[in-house]
Order: sequence, then C-alpha cells, then structure tokens
Amino acid sequence: MFIKALRFIIVFGMVTFTMQTIAFAQDTVQRQLSTNQPIEGQLSSSAIAQVYTYAPSASGSITLSVTKFAADALAVFVTDASAQPLGQVIDLGVNEVLQLSMMLDDTQETLYITLFSPTIIEESQTIPFILSLKAQSQPSIQTTPTLDTIVTLPAPTVAPVITEGVAVTPTSTEVSALDPLGQATTVTVEQLQTGTVLSTGGVQVTLAWESATDLNLEVRDPLGGTVYWDVPNSASGGAFNGLNTNGACENVVTTSPTESISWAPGNLPIGSYEILVFYVQDCQNIGAVPFTVNIAVDGVPLETIAGSLLPGQNYMSSFSLDANAQSSVAQGGINQETLPRPVAELLPLAQPIAIETSSDGLITNNTPFAVYAFEGTQGSVISASLTATSGGLDTYLFMIDPAGLVVASNDDADATSRNASIRSQTLNASGQYLLIATRYGQTVGGTEGNYILSLTGGTDLLGIPQSLVDLALPNGEIEIALLWDTNADLQLLVRDPSGDSVFDDSPIIESGGRLELGGNKNCSVAQTAVPASYVYWAEGQRLRPGTYEIDVWYQNNCNDTRPVSASLVGVIGGQVVISDSFAPLPQEHYITTFTVQSDGSIVRGPGGTSGGSETINYQGEVATAPVLTDSIPVSGIIADDNRFDVYTFAGEIGQTITIRMDASTGTLDTLLFLISPTGIELAANDDAIPNETTNSLIQEFVLPQSGQYAIIATHYGTIYGGTNGSYTLLFSRLN
Repeated sequence: MFIKALRFIIVFGMVTFTMQTIAFAQDTVQRQLSTNQPIEGQLSSSAIAQVYTYAPSASGSITLSVTKFAADALAVFVTDASAQPLGQVIDLGVNEVLQLSMMLDDTQETLYITLFSPTIIEESQTIPFILSLKAQSQPSIQTTPTLDTIVTLPAPTVAPVITEGVAVTPTSTEVSALDPLGQATTVTVEQLQTGTVLSTGGVQVTLAWESATDLNLEVRDPLGGTVYWDVPNSASGGAFNGLNTNGACENVVTTSPTESISWAPGNLPIGSYEILVFYVQDCQNIGAVPFTVNIAVDGVPLETIAGSLLPGQNYMSSFSLDANAQSSVAQGGINQETLPRPVAELLPLAQPIAIETSSDGLITNNTPFAVYAFEGTQGSVISASLTATSGGLDTYLFMIDPAGLVVASNDDADATSRNASIRSQTLNASGQYLLIATRYGQTVGGTEGNYILSLTGGTDLLGIPQSLVDLALPNGEIEIALLWDTNADLQLLVRDPSGDSVFDDSPIIESGGRLELGGNKNCSVAQTAVPASYVYWAEGQRLRPGTYEIDVWYQNNCNDTRPVSASLVGVIGGQVVISDSFAPLPQEHYITTFTVQSDGSIVRGPGGTSGGSETINYQGEVATAPVLTDSIPVSGIIADDNRFDVYTFAGEIGQTITIRMDASTGTLDTLLFLISPTGIELAANDDAIPNETTNSLIQEFVLPQSGQYAIIATHYGTIYGGTNGSYTLLFSRLN
C-alpha cells in the first residue's frame, strides 16, 4: 500500500559548457537509464564522470533529478547522439538536489546524460548521488465508451484559431452515454486548445511589496511547468530572475522588495498562466502585507493584480495568452481550499456517475469545476481518482456525503503527482454522494486541462501490507498500525470514546488500549524491518461504543530529510476499516476516526491532514449565523453531524476582544477561529494552556478593520476530528 514518492528541494544554476568540458567522460561506465527507476552512483578522483543513456519512447517531456548527500559541487550535461547539447544544470555545493526538465520531439533518439564535478575531486573524496528520470508523453485523450457514463457538458461552437500561421479548430471527443431517460446517446467533450504563439517581447511577471516580509512568487505555465526561486527554469522557457528576496528572513530588504519571473521573446504556450503569491514568513512582526503583481506581455502592461496576505496564506490569480497573442487577467483571491460553492448550489449541477465507470471533462477558468453524483451504501468502500490528461491542470477532488458534509478531499495523490485521489473511503451512510471535480485553487486557480474521473468500489483495495503481517503483532479487537519508510519520528495516538489517549507517553489506558510498538520514538531507530507503531485493544475485550480518533503527528525528521510515505491500517472486529496512504510533512497531523455503533457495526469517518479554517466550508452559514452580544455566553453542541458552529459580531478598528470556548460535556477538544470581514483567518487557538487544558482562548486581539467578523467554534481536527460534546462560548470587548 505504500506510495514511493520523491519530493525534492531544487535550486538551479545555469552555466554554459563546451563539448570539451565532458571529454573526460570517455572510458567511464555507460548505463541505460529507465523511467522511475533510480540509479545510485558516485564520482571520485578515479571516476570523475559517469555517463548514462536514455532512449525516449515518445515525444513529450523528461525531468532528471539528482540527489547528493553533501555540500559537493555537481553538474549534469545532456546531449543527443550527435553530441549536440540539449540541457545543463550545475550546483556549486549549495543544494542537495539538482533537477533538469526538457521537452523532446520525435527526432530525438538516444540521449547521453553526463554527471561530473565542475571542481577538482580530491584523492580521498567521493561524491555519491542518486539519479532518476521521469517522463511524460505528449498528452492524448483515451476515452473508453460506456453506457453507464453520463456526460452533460455542452458542445460549444468554437471559431478556428490561428496557431503559428495554421488554422486549428479545437478538437472534441465523442462519448457514449445515457440521457436522463436512460436512452443511449452520444455527447461531446470539448478538448483544451493547445499550441504556441510567437511573442516579440516575451512575458514579465513582477511581485512587489513594501515590508520586511518573505513573500514568494510562483507562475505555472499552460503545459504544467512551474517557476519560482527553488525551480528557476521551466521547459517552456520561464525563468526566475534574481534571488529569493527576504528568503528565510536573511539579508532582509525593507524598501520595495520584488521578485520577478519572465519568458523571453519567442514561441510561448497559449493558455492560462497561474500566478501564486505565498506569505512564507513575517520577519519583523509586520502582520498583513499588501502587494501588487504587474504583468507585461510583448511590453504591454496588463491590469494590475492587488491583494493582501497574512502569514501562511497564499493568493492565486491567472492571466491568459491566446493564439492571437491577446492577453487578459483574472482577478483572483486567497486560496481557501474549500468547496467552490455551497453544497445547496452544487446539488442541482450534479450529473450521474456509476461505480466502476469513468467520465471525461474539461476544467477551465470559465468552468472551474464539475459535479457528479452516485448512490452509495453504508459500509461499502469507494475510491475515486481525478487524472489530468491535457494542459497544466492541477486536479482537486472532494467527496460529499448525503448529509452535505465533506467526508474526504485530496489535492495530490502523492508527493510526485498533481493528480487527485480519494482511496478506500468507507461510506458512513446510504444515499446520494457528490464528487466535485475541480483544481487547486478552485474558482481563483488558473490551471486548465482535460481530465478523467474514475469511480471504483470493492473491498479488494483494503489490503493489509505484507510488512505489517511480518511483524507478528498481538491480535486485538481493535488494531491500529502505522508504517513508514524513513528514520523520522511519527507519533501514533488513538483517543477512545471517553477521551483517554494511548500514545508513546501514555502506553496503557483504562479502556484497555495498549501501545505495542513506538516506531522511531525520540529518534531511536526502530528494530523492526520498517518503522512501525501499533496500538491495540486485546482480543476478548468488549468494543466500547462511540467515536475513536486517530492522530498521526510527524514530530521530528531526526536529521532524515527524505520524504515520508506512510500507511495507516485499522482492523476493527476482524474487519479492515482503514487503509490510508499519505505523505506527511514535518509537524503535520493526519487525523481520521471510526465509530463503534451500539449494534456493534463500524462506521469509518473522514480522514486527512488537519489544517485551519480553510478546511471548513463555513461561508454559506455566515449570513444567517447568530449575532453575539458582548459578555453574554452562548452554548452549542459539536457532533458528527454538526462539526462546527458559526457566530458573528460587528467590530470596529482598534477594538480589543477576547473569545473563550470551554467544553462542558463529552470528550470535546475545542478549537476556535476568528475570521475577518474579508474572509481572512486572523487568529486561531486549540489549547488555552498547552498540555493543561483542551479549552480554547483568543485573548486580547486587536481588530485590524471595521466590519462583520465571524467566529468558528469547532473541535480539534476540524472536519476530521472525533471529539464531541457541548460547549459555552463567551465573547467580550475590552474597550
């Protein structure tokens, strides 16, 4: 069940080489490189270069990645069979990873990849490395007709466009389908327009702000390439100019800091270019930061993009370049990672999809999402995947249960993919479920492309990893196992329905939960074949009814910076209920739940990475939310069918407020969010006093503007949490 993923931090430094530079590569070992099959090697004073070959099977793009393990200088040089240079990248000892991407056409056969050191290798020195190659063929749509697939996308009439002097009419795919009356029919799915246009002045994108903060600019091109300070070049010709301004709050620029990305004059891909602005770090306690993004195409300025960010937020927008070199800007917004519309507005848009079928569609700036509906049965296991088949589409997938709650969502199936996947989701009720096929950023995003949405079912996806079987762990009525693949310290915590938690600091609890394995606790390498943590309730124990919460915390990388691939398996009453694969980042929490019903049946809850208010679809409730009165407490209940409550109050700029949320019954672990009149998360609190209380407190917060504020009262884990109970909420103004 593991997904082997490589997640890299890459810095490019481009340099020009002559063919004489790699003359010393003769007499070195020559090996064949295959896609997705990393090769280990090393350089030394006696082997100052290594040469590998690669035979492309089709036109498209390739990405070479080289990981090194010390501050050594290393260079990569790629030529074709006639010794013509195709690409190069060099690092003088700053970074651990080099990466080189390039486009290939049908004329290129064998490629020669040479790795060497641009500096002298001492006699006792070695430079170990891992070389891998990823290839992506030119996108093509493969559609399998099926009478169970219903596609209702319109077939618009599109005028021919001129691409490099040739008239091109956008293509379409005919798909067999059923109409609403169940009769066989044929419908058309429009395909994304592709091609290039000749630009005489190129493209310039410039981010500017006026404070000592670390903002990052990133631009994604219509082919799926990306450019920012850590990946400063794309195959389409995009280039990051200059330095990572205020990066890591070092050498801080306080007067007019900027970052810039450009494409030189020449053939540029037509389509949508997505712009992202990240607020990485506040260097001098500045708070909110206004910024502008200015774009020029062929020297002509486009409409300025203006926004404001708080630490940790990112702003998204886009501009489009058509086949006539005409451009337009889409004003975007802060990426909330929530549903593109309230559930009530999505329901009428749903088109049916059957289990074990797939459906084709197109995401564009004009149609940023599509809605599908299927009938699910409680306890059944469903998987859905959303795969981009053209353009630069970065897919995002939501699943909504019959009660209108988001029970699962996914942006990237693993650390090396932009495709979305919801794996092995156990349905918590019978009825109509919705799948929302969209993109990262939803309505404010900018990536476009065709996709295939596939829906599958069955228990065959719920396999137990052999590595878990080999551990020969004690059997139990409840068995929760976590496995991963690095020396990092991942903590497994299971909270029972009474609120007691079993984990490495509390290995035995009153209800019978026991911690058998603790993985790499405190960075001591596990003695098992793979790092594993295991919590269980012994066989013969009565399963206590109620909701159990599972929390996986990536608490320390233990000086092992490799990306982590983790597998979480839950066997309850002999039934495999949980089988999740995920790739956590340091300090992230992966949370899920299961509920033992009074009749002994098991219901799986949603699972995912815990986040902030962006994980909660609260916007539709703000207009009708109760208005708080100063110093008058209100009460509410957090439950599986009511995971959050929304309240509002009218605030004035400069006012100081305090908000307190205290649990009064049940196992509730409270969590508070304060949202500004413009929808920005201003403050959050989980525990007023860490390690002493689970009550929440936002204390003496000064309001930055006048208007209607929202307060979200929820529980730890937001939509993924499992603690429930009643609470009291007290809002007060201090001036």
